[in-house]
Formats: sequence, structure tokens, C-alpha cells
Amino acid sequence: MKEAAAWGRADYLSSRYPRRERAFQLLRREWDLLKTRPVQRTNLEALIEPNIVDLGLGPRPCRWPQSREQSSAVSRLVTFAREFKQVMNSP
Repeated sequence: MKEAAAWGRADYLSSRYPRRERAFQLLRREWDLLKTRPVQRTNLEALIEPNIVDLGLGPRPCRWPQSREQSSAVSRLVTFAREFKQVMNSP
């Protein structure tokens, strides 16, 4: 079982993996966030709402979840450095 501290995007904290694999997972996560940065700003609700076809067969769809945090490049770099240090100092 994965530890509770390693759930979600903190998978790199799981002691199930060797330190090198945890560091690689952290680097891969940051690379993926960097690549998808322009997509983060897309207003999904504005794209979905005009294209919904309601056939009246059930409840109206609820709002689209869009809760990705916006952060500056400096903030991301500081967070990454802190998390990388945490991985390197773990057993």
C-alpha cells in the first residue's frame, strides 16, 4: 500500500521506490507541468457550456472541476527545490 503522504501528486514521496526513482518521478512531474502550462489557463467551462446538449434524461451536469493552482515560475522553482531536497534527504 502507498503511504498516505504519497497519495495524489506526491507519489515521489513513497518509500516503495528507490531514491533515484523518486527523484525521476519528481522531475517528470515538473516537466509535465512545464509542458502543459499554457493549457492550464484554458477555461474549460466556457468551452463545454455552449456545447452541452440537454435531452432532459437526467439531472443537469454540474460545473466542470477546474481547480488547478496558478503559480509563478519562481514559486514553482522554489517548491521543486524544496521537494527535490526532501527526496534526496530521505532514506
